[in-house]
Amino acid sequence: MLMRPFVGAWLAIFTLMVFPLQAEELNVWIMATTVSQQKDTKDLLKPYLDKHPDLRVNITVLTWEFAWPRIKAAAESGQGPDVLEIGSTWAGALSAMGALAPLTPAQIAEVGGQKAFFPALWSTTHAADDPQTYSIPWYGDARVLFYRTDVFRKAGLNPVEAFAGWESFKRALQKINGMEIEGKKIHAFGYPGKTFDLVHNLAPWIWNAGGDFLTPDLKSSALTSPEALRAVDFYVGLVAEGLTPRFALEKSPRQIEMDFFDGDYAVISSGSWLFASIKTPKARGGEMESTAAQNFGVAAYPPGEKGANTFFGGSNLAIMKSSNDKEEAWRLLAYMVGKEPQIRYAQLTSNLPALIEATLDERVSGDRNYKALLAVIKNGRAYPTIPAWAPLETLLRKDLTNLFQFGPRTKGQYSLQGIKDSLEATSRDMNNVLGQKY
Repeated sequence: MLMRPFVGAWLAIFTLMVFPLQAEELNVWIMATTVSQQKDTKDLLKPYLDKHPDLRVNITVLTWEFAWPRIKAAAESGQGPDVLEIGSTWAGALSAMGALAPLTPAQIAEVGGQKAFFPALWSTTHAADDPQTYSIPWYGDARVLFYRTDVFRKAGLNPVEAFAGWESFKRALQKINGMEIEGKKIHAFGYPGKTFDLVHNLAPWIWNAGGDFLTPDLKSSALTSPEALRAVDFYVGLVAEGLTPRFALEKSPRQIEMDFFDGDYAVISSGSWLFASIKTPKARGGEMESTAAQNFGVAAYPPGEKGANTFFGGSNLAIMKSSNDKEEAWRLLAYMVGKEPQIRYAQLTSNLPALIEATLDERVSGDRNYKALLAVIKNGRAYPTIPAWAPLETLLRKDLTNLFQFGPRTKGQYSLQGIKDSLEATSRDMNNVLGQKY
């Protein structure tokens, strides 16, 4: 009898020698936000992994343009990663599909709770009709206007007055358009018309006119309202008047940003990630030496009759329900949304931390660029987190490009009726999507 513990101990040692314990392994899907996303993510996780040497993390990088179909397929098959980065507008659809693991009150409290994060970003952690939390905000993305301060000075324009309202904004663009700057004519306003960013760039104009994409009950399209029509008419009208060149509509957001640094535009719509190019030398892939980078300002979208909002979305982290190690996945996620990793990631990407405490840190708030951004996001607004929003966003991006053809009945000639026809067609498509079950 006395030999049994001894034999048992040797048996345990023999088992470990022949069948060693397997290291923990997690699969993480991350969006391409930096030039070296794979390396930057590994660097971000290094302090955590140094403390957990038995943990192996496999990182897969997705692009925003093509991420949704792959994530949707993973959700439907139940064969996705453990930790998943999702666009803040996707939580409703993925939770409705049963793809995300619900988070407990204890887990939420562990990362600071709801009040630790920006309200607009926290609203995207769960579906609009479901208080259950499925994700945690990681970083924020606010749409703002970048403008050339030297161009405004040469035109004799006060930026505060120029961005004070829609009409003053248009007058400023009219005065700037075609000015010769450093030997080339400059276009007043550049924005893409057929890309992922189209909806985000258009949203503030619609909201500030008093319109919206959906009715208050979130069940029908509201794009045919007089307020939405007025906003879209103003925005598309900038192209019709030549204040935004037609060739810009065919370009990607990145191309528009590069053209801004090349001196092609006086004003563009973009997000905080542009700060990364502004403060990075050309030798390291940035635009710090360009005239635009040395002469730029940040402004909120001009307020309309009914508001002064901007789009404030971003990125959340979630655990897929199919994960075989949700506890380990949560520990990694909780680390990533903590203060120090959020600050570090903000420094890498120039995006805004989702954690309010992180934005108050001198390493963030001490940057004049972020000070301007923090002033803008006081009026930040997110989309409704309904299950249909992700497919709606894809639909809107496709359908709204027709706006720049100036409507199906006008054969390329701009008219308010043509814009109205396009919005009515888009609304019908939206209502079809909203009528489906998710």
